[in-house]
Amino acid sequence: WVDLTDFDGPSWVKNMRTDYLPPDLAHMFAAAYAGETDPHDPGVSPVFADLRGLPPLCVEAGGSEVLIGQIERFVASASAAGVKTCFNASPSMIHLFQLFTHMGNPQPGESLSRISTFTASVTAGPKYVEGANQKHG
Repeated sequence: WVDLTDFDGPSWVKNMRTDYLPPDLAHMFAAAYAGETDPHDPGVSPVFADLRGLPPLCVEAGGSEVLIGQIERFVASASAAGVKTCFNASPSMIHLFQLFTHMGNPQPGESLSRISTFTASVTAGPKYVEGANQKHG
């Protein structure tokens, strides 16, 4: 969730019937999270932040989630700021779809695999050697 001011944008309208996050509950969560802070403050809504200098980002989203519009704006802003980004919107998936690996659809597991691969690639550092965790005789 990257824009605590967005409760009625196009992706909310388009995906309200497929995603489980209703706007009234989102308003409640946003108010609880932001507290007295203006929801336009980049500290609570990073879509409004200067994203230059961020480390590489891996962003996985559901193509049918109500937040997809703001997620796409955030990724576009990060890319425009020179941040290396890896973005995937899994078709027909809802918010936090990765929690549903047990439902028989391969997309949650595929998303988790992309996240794992990305994390390994950006945290490996220069000393990483393929197979380094294997015991050698």
